[in-house]
Amino acid sequence: MKNFASLGLMESFVGFGRKVFRFPQTGETHWLVGTAQDITSRKQAEMKISEQLHGGGGCRAEAEALRRSTLALSQNLAMDSVLDTLLQCISELVPFDRQRSYS
Repeated sequence: MKNFASLGLMESFVGFGRKVFRFPQTGETHWLVGTAQDITSRKQAEMKISEQLHGGGGCRAEAEALRRSTLALSQNLAMDSVLDTLLQCISELVPFDRQRSYS
């Protein structure tokens, strides 16, 4: 199979529709109407939305970690508890193997 880009061709998406008109008495086809429409821009927009939705998982994880850390800060202001919660939330977003706290 040849690479279409190397031939100077672009990939396009085409939507097809058809309508068959039949004689009611016999059911035989009287005439047929067909349409073809270039739907490339719609398909490209759908693919871009899909990529953004699937790639948005990181943003959701960041928002969830921020929500949990904010909740922890508002519930308990003890320094050890706050630092433990913040480190736990950060570890879910940025993996690390050691931690050091300075008081």
